[in-house]
Amino acid sequence: MFNKLTSAFAIGSFAVCVAIAGTLISAPKANAADCVYGQGYQLCFNLVGRNGSNTRWNVAMRNNHIVENLTVDCYGKSLGNWSSRGGASQSEANTIATYFCSL
Repeated sequence: MFNKLTSAFAIGSFAVCVAIAGTLISAPKANAADCVYGQGYQLCFNLVGRNGSNTRWNVAMRNNHIVENLTVDCYGKSLGNWSSRGGASQSEANTIATYFCSL
């Protein structure tokens, strides 16, 4: 599965969707999902809670190869914790969560 996720299309699609999502994350709506759609991918996220610069997010990523749902705790722009439910490996889910928090 890692080969499927790391194909040029998957990486390009994910990079574009995360870059677009970065512009939306700066002003989240509490309990309302924002989604970014592109050719072959979908990224949805919603803010679950905030305590100062610490935030908890529900993040869902879907492309032609996997569906991944994560709960991500960000401490500022650093990853705190995450939990994963979906088709990504632990390494892939960690990469998604780490990059998401960095935005």
